[in-house]
Parts: sequence; C-alpha cells; structure tokens
Amino acid sequence: MLLKKKQNYIPEIDGLRAIAVISVILFHADFEILNINFKGGYLGVDIFFIISGYLITKLIILEQKNQQFSFSNFYLRRARRILPALFLVAVISYPFALFFFLPLPFLEYIGSLITGIFFSSNFFFYFSEIDYYALPSTYKPLLHYWSLSVEEQFYFVYPISLYLIYKYFKNKLELLFILIGFISFFFSIYLNYYDKSLSFYLFPTRIWEFLFGALAAKFHLKNIEVKNQKIKLFAQLIGFLFILISILLFQETAIEDKNFVNTFLFSHPGLKTLLPVIGTFLVILFANDRNILNSILSFKPIVFVGLISYSLYLWHYPVFSFIRMSPIDINSLHEYLILILFIVFVSIISYYFVEQPFRNKKLISTKYLFIYLSSIILTISLLCFHAVKNKGYSTIVPEYFKEFKISDKMNNFLFNQEEIKKKINNTKLNFKENISSLETYLVIGDSHKGSFMNLMRTE
Repeated sequence: MLLKKKQNYIPEIDGLRAIAVISVILFHADFEILNINFKGGYLGVDIFFIISGYLITKLIILEQKNQQFSFSNFYLRRARRILPALFLVAVISYPFALFFFLPLPFLEYIGSLITGIFFSSNFFFYFSEIDYYALPSTYKPLLHYWSLSVEEQFYFVYPISLYLIYKYFKNKLELLFILIGFISFFFSIYLNYYDKSLSFYLFPTRIWEFLFGALAAKFHLKNIEVKNQKIKLFAQLIGFLFILISILLFQETAIEDKNFVNTFLFSHPGLKTLLPVIGTFLVILFANDRNILNSILSFKPIVFVGLISYSLYLWHYPVFSFIRMSPIDINSLHEYLILILFIVFVSIISYYFVEQPFRNKKLISTKYLFIYLSSIILTISLLCFHAVKNKGYSTIVPEYFKEFKISDKMNNFLFNQEEIKKKINNTKLNFKENISSLETYLVIGDSHKGSFMNLMRTE
C-alpha cells in the first residue's frame, strides 16, 4: 500500500525538519502563544531521528545496489555535514561560559564540551544526573549535544550493520527492522521503569525511532504504488495530526504511582512516543504526492527553515542559556521573537558561511577540512586541559567566597555547613530577632544555595 517514489530530493523532508526544529526551539523558549505552551516540543528531536533513519538507509541501500557504497566516503560526507558547524558552536560558547560560570559550573561545562565534540555527551549528562526537563538544565549551554551524540552513535553502528544485513539478508530486511525495533521499543519501556534518565539518554532505547525511518525508506525503494489519492492524503493528514497533538498537548510529567503499567503508558521514549513517530512515518511515506499537505510542507519559506534547521538547532540552546544567565530579562512575547529572529540570523550566517562551504569539495578540500577540524579539537583540548588544571580558574572567585570550602558538589555540599555555622556564630547575628537591623543580602547560586540560606536563618 505504498507509492512509487522518485529518487531525487524530497522537499517535504525539509518541511518536516522545519516543524521539528521550530517545536524544539519553542519548547526551550518556554513561553506561551495563545495559551499554547509547546510542552511537547521536545519530541521534535524524535522527528529528527526518524528523518535520519530514512535518509541514511535510503542512501546506503541505493549506493550498495549500484556497488558505489564506500565507508570512507560515507563518513567523510557525515563529517562535512555535521562537524564544522558543531565544532564552531562549541568553540564560540567557551568564552561566554568562562565569563558567566563560577569554577564548579565551568568545570561541568568543560565536561559537556569535551564529551560533546567526541559524541558521548549523552553519557556525560546522564552520569552528571542532569534532568533534561528540569529548570537547571536550561543553564547547561551544550545540553542539546546529547541528541547529536545519539545520532553520531547511530552513524557509527548502523552503516556496517545495514551493509552486512543487506548483503546477506536482503529479502528479510523489513522483518529484521521490525524485530530489532520491537526489541529496542520494549527495552526503552523496561529501562524507563528502573532508570528514566538512562532510558532518555541512551542510544539503544532510540534505535526503534531510527528504524521507523529506515522502514519507510525500504518501502519507498520497493516502488510499490497506492493509486487511491484519498487514502494517501488521509494517511498523511492523520500522521500530521499525530505530530501536532504530540507537540501541542504532550508534556513530560513525573509518574506519581510508579508501576509497570503507568511506565508503559506514559514514559518517554515509550508508548506515547509512538504517536509522533508513527505520524512522521506516515507523512514521509506519502511525501511528494500532489496534495494540500505536501504543498504546505514544500512551501519554500518552510523548506528554507528546514534547510537551516541544523544550524538553528545548534545555536538556539546556547543563546537561550547564556541570555538567561545574563542581566537581560526576556519576558514578553515580542522580546522572545526578537531573540528568536537573532538566532535565525546567526543560523543563516552559519548555514551559508560554514555548512554550505564545507559540504562543497570544490570550495574546501578534504585536506583543509581536516586542518580545520584538527585545529579546533586541539584548541578546545588545550583550553579544557588548562581549565581543569587550574580547577576551573578558581582564583577568579572573590575573596569573601574563599572563606567557605568549595568542594565537588557530587561528593559534598557547595558550602561546608560547619564553616557556615562558625562564620554566623562569630558575627553574633541573630537573624530571627534582629532581621530589621541587618543589611540586605543577595545569595547567588544553584540549588545548593538553599542549604546556605537555611543556615543563615538560624542562630
């Protein structure tokens, strides 16, 4: 029940990319439009995973059919497509992090930076116990690199797997996609029951999403056609409705009564993730037909947003993060729109002056590509080594903070409580009785400042 596909560029795919990146940006902006808050916008990442599975599967099978597939060419294309812009955002974020962060948060940033450029930041954020949905995560400027790490892990594992499966089990490819997808799907639900964060960040729990895209690619390559245009349009509209419902109505909430049934129904990735995944699958499956939905998805302004979606995704999160750390207050809708327009402007520059040139072999040779990438890796590595060696440049911390013992927050509180009590007792200040005679104190910090403030309120 599938249509015959052309093997050329499909603008509707970029239309889907536009929907995905806009939903992610609106989710991270955390504001409402007409009482809609886009709490399900994080599912845009899942749409990206499906699109990646579709495009990579189609590319590899077509080249393998024509005996043109080369692992070196595949990874070189991936490097040209992904690394230049990703590394640029990483290196530009460094001076801002140095300016805004105190030593401990800066060392955390260093960890996310190093693991980000080596595509393992999903593990870093898991072991750092970073909740993607919690407020403190908005102050992690490279948190969004977790999904890029998952994608790269897919690129490392999938091509060799697909190459071997297609070579030896060509006629059972769809069956194997479905089987592996089921295993990954149920593993994601099982793991959610025991460790929700690990299930969120882990690559194996996302394989089934990539394989939905792979399945759509395999169906397209079979050139099976559905003649009834109404059936195809209806399927696409249902799929698009699934995507919209997910983005507009879903939200990640804690499961109060944690049992396997609730985990099965409400976890992510899990059963509810099927809605946007199946929706994206249906839209891709019948793309390129002449109907109203495909006309909207292939509308040039929407396609353009899809074309710059990678740069938009890279730039939006650090911009939001550093703006929130700055003295600038972004509260109203028009202020958010100005900020988003700035992100779009930066992304357009990034697309035309970084992404496009590096993808063109005639403009930038492989030699200069590796010089560029090696230079940034070396620069970032030296900067990070120097920062770690100097304990996050703790010498820049004001002297009055040095009265307190600042320790690793994973092992102890930010401030040693006995030292705080000693300082408070020495000043003989009774915060309860003499509050009117005290100076005004401003306490700045993360969630650990609560411990400090509670002690200040006691004798």
